[in-house]
Amino acid sequence: MFGTSMNAELDPKLNEIRRNTREDNDVETIREEVKDRIEENQVRQKKYYDQNRKPARTYKEGDLVKITKVAFNNDGKSKKLLPSYIGPYRVVKILGNDRYRLAAIPGLTGSKNKRKTTVAADRMLPWVHIAALEVHSDSNNEDNIGYVDLDDDEDKSDEIDN
Repeated sequence: MFGTSMNAELDPKLNEIRRNTREDNDVETIREEVKDRIEENQVRQKKYYDQNRKPARTYKEGDLVKITKVAFNNDGKSKKLLPSYIGPYRVVKILGNDRYRLAAIPGLTGSKNKRKTTVAADRMLPWVHIAALEVHSDSNNEDNIGYVDLDDDEDKSDEIDN
């Protein structure tokens, strides 16, 4: 092209080399070898993946949980300061493979989606009840504020001095 003659001496040699390699190796043996290598690599990769993997947390029906926010509607605000979890949601049904069916709690859930949703356990955290503030009147200090835990098992109040 453009006045230069092409050197075609390599083309027959390359075709012959390619033909010889195909004849020497049977296609079925190549497929078996590739299959074996893929299986070996999958086993090795699974071992590395499971090495530091913790088992998923389990939840019961009726538990309150919060879920990670997938899409941020930041309206020009920094995602750094936005909450990364929304909730609370109630566990309605336990599905297989660490999946849970959740229902939004009307009036409490920060999401506009009030329907039921399915979420994986790795995207959920237990909902921690917000402690109710109780003002303790003390003769020495009127500003003592104690936090009352809503669970019966734990301490009823922990006073914090300001």
